[in-house]
Parts: sequence; structure tokens; C-alpha cells
Amino acid sequence: MKRNTIDIITLGCSKNLVDSEKLMRQLEANGYKVTHDSDKPQGEIAVINTCGFIGDAKEESINMILEFCQAKEEGKLKKLYVMGCLSERYLKELALEIPQVDKFYGKFNWNELLADLGKAYKSEFAIERTLTTPHHYAYLKISEGCDRKCSYCAIPIITGRHISRPMEEIIDEVKLLVSEGVKEFQIIAQELTYYGVDLYKSQKLPELIERIANVPGVEWIRLHYAYPAHFPEELFRVIREYGEERYAGSIARNICRQREKKVIETTFELVDIIRTSMPVKAKNGKGHPAKRTFQAIRMECNRELDVLGEALENMVDLLNDGGRLAIITFHSLEDRLVKTSFRRYENPCVCPPDFPICVCGRKSKGKVITRKPRIPSAEETEKNTRAKSAKLRVFERR
Repeated sequence: MKRNTIDIITLGCSKNLVDSEKLMRQLEANGYKVTHDSDKPQGEIAVINTCGFIGDAKEESINMILEFCQAKEEGKLKKLYVMGCLSERYLKELALEIPQVDKFYGKFNWNELLADLGKAYKSEFAIERTLTTPHHYAYLKISEGCDRKCSYCAIPIITGRHISRPMEEIIDEVKLLVSEGVKEFQIIAQELTYYGVDLYKSQKLPELIERIANVPGVEWIRLHYAYPAHFPEELFRVIREYGEERYAGSIARNICRQREKKVIETTFELVDIIRTSMPVKAKNGKGHPAKRTFQAIRMECNRELDVLGEALENMVDLLNDGGRLAIITFHSLEDRLVKTSFRRYENPCVCPPDFPICVCGRKSKGKVITRKPRIPSAEETEKNTRAKSAKLRVFERR
């Protein structure tokens, strides 16, 4: 058991993870050493952030609480605290049934934990978090709660009415995270498309996404949990401008409409939906009309860009001085990631351009050898048509 160390265990969705990251930053600011989802928890205090959405999630949360209760009874733990959705929903019942827990908190009052530890909530760190994700991406929570009353869903019971975060506060958080090296933002909420209705009296998701996209250093934006009914169509313009598929709006609408009728079970069904979403001229052009959409789905499901981003940094750090890293990409988003990553490794400074000297302290890792990508010759593409989209970029460690 390590003194002054707290183990945080997060169960459930990415929205819970953001709450854990905020708590971790506050605990660290108060002098604690904090670990997250450790394989071997060794702290004298443990905090479990629970999920209470479906039966399996509730069971997992209860089992985790009981496991730490046993550790406490065996003298391996001094204090045990529980927060999150399960305790928000069943606070009184849990306190009666599991008295080994020192205190249960809801989903929104976790800052009381600091007071119970004899510490203070530090408002100057209100938008700061200790990221648990790979350093190049972060979840960005833009609201809490949901005003929709779907009969199958317990979220409104747990989280209450929809409450949007002020747009300026979100943009400030994005800028802060970019300064820490984040370049991909995964936008989350219980219901994204409702953002702004309570605060600004109209749907503001398109404006928010456009403002985030215009922050220097933001390279990717992914939207999670968007309700298909009353989808803000202005968002399609943003997707078209910053995305890769010209007909993304029509394709997305028709996929949502079909899923309201029945589950899409085969790739052939999905191809038919994509075909009907495109004009005749586009369907009869070069290449398969569903190629871009299938690429996008494959890349998202396989986390291809995430894996490439993580691997790039690791590979550069493993190079000896004078060693070179050569990357061949076959997709424009992959090439963009490699290009911007290599440029950042060469010049990582985040100081404003009008500063006379660098104060951020970030050091260059080397030099970009290929200012423009090397592309296949006509002879090469004639022999291998798949090489047509290939681009080679090289970085040298120094």
C-alpha cells in the first residue's frame, strides 16, 4: 500500500472517463500521486467511477466495488469511494447494502470528495484534465443530460435535463489541449445534436464544430452520439468542407433513415443505400461509388489513424541520431497525418509567432527530408495501378 497514492478505476463510457480525468487533475493539484485503471492497484485510497446504464454494466460496477471492499477488509486499502452513474441512480440503496464503502457520490458532486479528503477544489484547473488516452487525441464533452424521453433509455433518469457547456469554455479547453499535443477531438455528450438549445435557444452544434475546426492545430474531429431526428443539416456543410466525401450529407441521412426502419445486415444493403444517395453522374464515374464510405467505416472501426498516430511518435523516439523513418501512405488522411506529425517533430514550438524567444521549452526531434512527398512514376503506376495513390515521406532524427 503506497501512501499519498490514489487509484482511479473508470467503468462505462467515455463521458465517465472525462469525469475521471478531471478528478485526477484536481487530486494531482492537491499533491496526490494518481494512477488510472492500474493492473495492480497499490494506493491507500481507491475511487471507482461506475456505470449504471444497462444490466451488464451495473453488474460489472457492483463486482468491482465488492472486489475493492474485500481488499479493504484484508488491510490492502484504507479508504474506498464510489462515484458515477450507478451511485447517482441508487445512492441510498448502495450505501445501505455496501457499508464497507466510505462514501458514495453521484455523477455531478465528485468535487465533494476533495473536501472529504481535507483538500480544496481548485477552480484555476476547471478545464484541465490528466489525459488517460494516447497523447494525440482526447474526448471533449460538450454537454450533460438529455431532454429526450425514449422509453428504452435510462440516461435522463440518471443525468437529468440537457445542460450545454458555454461555447467559449469549450474552445478554451480545445486550445489548451492542442498546446499539450492533442490533434484529434472526439466530441461526446448524451445527445450532441441538441447542443445549444438550452443555452442559445437554437441548435449550435454546426457553429461549435466549425469553430473547433478553425483552432490552429486541430486536425480531426469525430462526432459521437448524434440523434437522427432533427439532425442539424448545417452540419453536413461542415462535414463536406472538412471531410473526404462530397455526398456525405445525403449518405448519412439515408443510412439513419434506413436504420430507423431495420438493421442494415449486409454490405450489399449498405452499398445500395450509398448508391441511392448519389447522383447518376457520381455513380457512373471512375471507381466504385461506395469506396470512400467503406474506407471511412473501415478506418474508424479499425482505429487506423489512431494506431498510425501512436506508432509514428514511438518510431521517431526509437531512432538513433541520423536514423531515418520512411512512411508510404495510400490515403489522403494518412498522408496528412504523417505530414503534420513530421512537421511537428521538426518544429514542436507552440509559442505565439510574435514571441521574440521560445518559452515553451519543446525541442526539435530532427528534420523533414521530403518537403513534398515522393510519388510513383508513370511507369510504376502502369505496372501496379494500386500504387497510384502512394506517397512517400521521410524524417531524419537529429
